[in-house]
Amino acid sequence: SYELVLTNKGNVTLTNITVEDPATGLSEFIDELSVNESITIETNYTITEEDIQRGFFTNIAFAKGTYLGTDLIEANGSATSQFVPTEIIAVDDDFGVFPLSFAGTLGNVLNNDLVDGEVPNPTEVFVEIIESGNLQGVSFDLEGNLILIPGLNEPGIYQLTYRLSEVGVPENYDEAIITIELEDDRVDLSIQKVTLVSEIYEGDEFEYEVTIQNLGETAARNVVIRDELPGGVGRIGEETVQVSDPQIEINPSVIGSVLTWEIPFFPSGAEIVIRIKVKAGNPGLITNGASVLSEGIDTDPSNNQSSVTDEIKAFKVPNVITPNSDGLNDEFQINGLNKFVENKLVIINRAGDVVFEQNNYLNNWSAEGLQAGTYFYVLEVTDASGRKQDFKGWVQVIKK
Repeated sequence: SYELVLTNKGNVTLTNITVEDPATGLSEFIDELSVNESITIETNYTITEEDIQRGFFTNIAFAKGTYLGTDLIEANGSATSQFVPTEIIAVDDDFGVFPLSFAGTLGNVLNNDLVDGEVPNPTEVFVEIIESGNLQGVSFDLEGNLILIPGLNEPGIYQLTYRLSEVGVPENYDEAIITIELEDDRVDLSIQKVTLVSEIYEGDEFEYEVTIQNLGETAARNVVIRDELPGGVGRIGEETVQVSDPQIEINPSVIGSVLTWEIPFFPSGAEIVIRIKVKAGNPGLITNGASVLSEGIDTDPSNNQSSVTDEIKAFKVPNVITPNSDGLNDEFQINGLNKFVENKLVIINRAGDVVFEQNNYLNNWSAEGLQAGTYFYVLEVTDASGRKQDFKGWVQVIKK
């Protein structure tokens, strides 16, 4: 700012005085100025980048007026300001690699910048992004921290140009480049599949249990769990028996023998457990596999798949039971009986008397109240196609 002091040093009053400062745009009119009278006028000038580069600025102000009614008098004054600009050095930054889901401070640009050889005081400088390099949702706070909003960018390397300038002297600045790499989130999903029974016979209903966990430190997004049932079983239904986090939303679907569960958001440390109920088909080995995947990079793909192999055993009628309440072979268990839609069991003693009869046998005959010895059975069955068949044989009851 400048102060223009106009003084009448003559011996007559001056009138119709005009004061002008072209550099500041000042134009002031004064009606009269008495002998030895002074008037102070203030005006402001904004320093330009050209002034700073030149190192000085000279301002000239002009005044003119009249005396004795018509005679003209003129004067001018000048002031030269020397500039020693503050030295500003903005230094390039490499803030490193961040996951796409990262939210918050990427880094602080002032930590390695210099103003007159010192770390800048945030209140004395202004930081702004000049070129974002196509990085979306990024801005500086008042402390020089670069802040990122998540979910707006694709993976890649981004370079931003920022400007560091002196507060009040925006023409005094330096620029530098910030490098940032965004990558797909790193997750660690695991899946484990087990069969919940130790033996499987034709026609048995049994369950698979699938456990899915997020072992990583970041949430997984758009998780897909896939289970393709083998040809040796028929699907009955599925149930989610455990969900560890209320944020988890599960969207199941079934296409043929392929079961799919989609989870938009699966938090770190979360776990879900799904049970799949099936019915065993024909005898033989069956392998059931399940897999899990998501957006991002899985740090341990070895635990993204799990399978279990079981043997479906053939329909079998035993010929010995030992009903002594030891929990072993106490009842007449016909394994695989569930492969038939209907059955009827009749048991006869050696004298030809019927000692037991039951429609849709429940595997619960233990020869209670009967003597040890040999008994004969007739098992009538009907399969899913309506075909009937009889099985006949003997069973030895041993009691100790």
